Amino acid sequence: MTLFLTTTRIVLVKFYFLFMFSISRETDYALNAVFYLADKRDYVSVFEISEKLLIPKNYLAKIFSKLASEKILKSREGKTGGYILNKKLEDISLYDFFSFFEKDLNIVKCCSDNKTCSCSGVCFHKNFFQNYLSKILQKELKEKNLADVFKYR
Repeated sequence: MTLFLTTTRIVLVKFYFLFMFSISRETDYALNAVFYLADKRDYVSVFEISEKLLIPKNYLAKIFSKLASEKILKSREGKTGGYILNKKLEDISLYDFFSFFEKDLNIVKCCSDNKTCSCSGVCFHKNFFQNYLSKILQKELKEKNLADVFKYR
């Protein structure tokens, strides 16, 4: 099993089978912002990160609020305030990180637990995607961490 990582897509390759798993813009921005903070030793303001990464400031503030509530980031108010990483990249699995932002980590959207597929009587592939490929993807995401992704920057 090989997992190739890019900024907005994860491509999972097993033998000759290839499929795509897309992440939301929010997750993409969160990854970029965390990687920006990865080599910083002092608190960095939302404004600075917003300017450098071209992420809307209010949107980034909401993302950072989520990450702080999950203890990924630490925040400090005031003139020298901002955000800093609270955990090592090695200690944050991709599965956990994606779960903070993504509602569904299944390969196809009709496979989520709370959705009823309108094609369930005639669909021949849902069980394969749900019971096989989604589990492979989730297993791989649990085995990889943010430091693994950071290596590819």
